[in-house]
Amino acid sequence: MVKSILITLGYAFIVVLYLVNDRSDTPGEIMLDAFMLTGGSLVVLVFLYKSIGSVLRESYFQIRRFEYRSSLYTIIGVPLFKKVLAHAPIPSLTRRIALTGFAGSDLRTLEGQLREAEEIHVLGAGITLLLALLFGLVRSEAYLVWFMVFNLIINVYPALVQRYNRNRIRRIIEKKNQRRENRDDDRKDN
Repeated sequence: MVKSILITLGYAFIVVLYLVNDRSDTPGEIMLDAFMLTGGSLVVLVFLYKSIGSVLRESYFQIRRFEYRSSLYTIIGVPLFKKVLAHAPIPSLTRRIALTGFAGSDLRTLEGQLREAEEIHVLGAGITLLLALLFGLVRSEAYLVWFMVFNLIINVYPALVQRYNRNRIRRIIEKKNQRRENRDDDRKDN
């Protein structure tokens, strides 16, 4: 817990230094600051998540009716982003989330890992949104724009990819359960 407090205070100190002392005013400097603070937020959240655990309610993780069909995700480009993400160097820097087998327990383990990654990205999106508003009001509107661009790339779309994958896992588990029930019904009939 002490480690989490120190990490949070250290990150808050860095944000305040950026906000007050850093006088980046060229587009490149503003873009770099927004990228570094967005990425830094995510790194801090990973460390905090390991010590604090989940903070979102279980109801957040329920797949909504409108998400059952993947057409919404296709319309907003999540499968395409997933393909791009799979070939980008970023996933090699993070913990690998992969299916180890096709047993129901393996699918539930994978779903838990996807929930964790999704929650970290959702919380990162929230923190980045706050940073965007703060820097946009105090420093320049350009910060607001760049924070939002990087927030989409670093947090929002990765969270949507995790949710999209969890929806696919839900369908696989439902099919496995249906097959099991059909087998059990066939055995009872014989």
